[in-house]
Amino acid sequence: MPIIIEGPDGAGKSTLAAKLAKRLDLNILKMTANGGQSASEYLQKLQCDGIVIDRCWVSEQIYADIFGREQRLDDEHCEGLTDLCFAAGIPIVIVLPPLYEVIKRLTKRGDEFGDVVIENIEEIYHRYEAWVDTHPQCVLVTDNGVTECMEGVLKCML
Repeated sequence: MPIIIEGPDGAGKSTLAAKLAKRLDLNILKMTANGGQSASEYLQKLQCDGIVIDRCWVSEQIYADIFGREQRLDDEHCEGLTDLCFAAGIPIVIVLPPLYEVIKRLTKRGDEFGDVVIENIEEIYHRYEAWVDTHPQCVLVTDNGVTECMEGVLKCML
């Protein structure tokens, strides 16, 4: 069964995915905004065993809306994929450490999209909070520490 890790830039998704993959002997699949994901591609990935999926359609919905680009998947497909995950017991982990921590990490990281994301990070963060509120079946991780996040995710999976 795959594990999906989601959250805003700077939340610690990739670090958490790497730790989980190492601990559970899984592979990491990065599904970033640069790919050409479709509902059928996601369905195929969700059938894979032994993977941690770093980002999914949740980011597609949030980032496309905030940055004014057309979504690769419409809301109906996104909700269908979410419902499928919950029905199949595939955890969708939303990583939301405190906003100040996310901003600090983004500022320190200084990647090529950092300036654009930092300008919008409060809105992005609040959209993830709203998504969590409407999808209580997800696993919410709010701790700063990667080890604590990992232990929280593992505990929820048992």
